[in-house]
Amino acid sequence: MLGGVFSIVNGAARTGIARLGADGGLDATFVPGLGPKSQISPWVFPVVLQDDGKVIFGGEFTTVNGVTRVRIARLNIDILPQAATLNVKMFAGLTIAGQTGFNYRVEYTGNLTNQTLWQTLTDLTLSNSPQFFLDTTSPFSARRFYRAVTLP
Repeated sequence: MLGGVFSIVNGAARTGIARLGADGGLDATFVPGLGPKSQISPWVFPVVLQDDGKVIFGGEFTTVNGVTRVRIARLNIDILPQAATLNVKMFAGLTIAGQTGFNYRVEYTGNLTNQTLWQTLTDLTLSNSPQFFLDTTSPFSARRFYRAVTLP
């Protein structure tokens, strides 16, 4: 499941919420309708897949598919694959808010008591703010804390 600030995924209209297939491409069978809307930008964070296949998500939105839903909603569509087994990989995601066009370094640590243990994850230039970033380098079970620092 993918949540964020976007309106198109792999060329298809998807506002703020989408599902990706095992190959990383858009799962065209998951069609969430019009998606979340707001007067500003419909940010969607986080997205949770429930055991029954329904999706709960939160964010900065006021309606979902034309129905008033302020900051939290549940999609009542069955999105579980028909296969009996799921190969699910979970990663941590974070939102970076800053100045568009500025360069930032995303760092992580597993130990907040020692400030010298921060390690560089990636350098990026914000194309929009806030910008969603997915850490695919560590399993979700790893304990990581993140920060973004401005680069000169």
